[in-house]
Amino acid sequence: MEGGDGVSKRAGDERVGDAQRNHVVELLARALGEGYLDLTEYERRLVEATAATTSRELVAQLADLPRRFDWDPGTPVVGSSVADRARARRTSAALIMAVASLPFAACYGAGAVPAVAAIALAGPGRRVPDQRGRALAAIVIGSVGVVGSVLSVLLLLVVG
Repeated sequence: MEGGDGVSKRAGDERVGDAQRNHVVELLARALGEGYLDLTEYERRLVEATAATTSRELVAQLADLPRRFDWDPGTPVVGSSVADRARARRTSAALIMAVASLPFAACYGAGAVPAVAAIALAGPGRRVPDQRGRALAAIVIGSVGVVGSVLSVLLLLVVG
């Protein structure tokens, strides 16, 4: 394949879009849910996958996982309806807020706000099969953020 400048593209250097990134994020959430990734590793890979611009970067996030988590960049991602894309964006936002709530939990319990919002946003995503893994990950991580925030406030009350 040649690019517009006549330079041949190597396999894996193709640009990816939101659909491909969302698909890989869903696979990572499934791997988290099945215990193949711990929360720290999942968060690192989530950041990498959402920032990926090429298929090579996405494949790298799944490379050491079992074959059922493989993603073939050559397989087209089925287009979705406007409502499905809106649910996917809400679930993605919930996951980002849940992850963001963790460091803020130590800041006088401020992590509870994004954590509760993440749990609320992720709820409807549990009923959509292709969003279920990300929604559950957002709920679990958001719950950790709430618990951390409560513990942070309790610690301040006891020590202070």
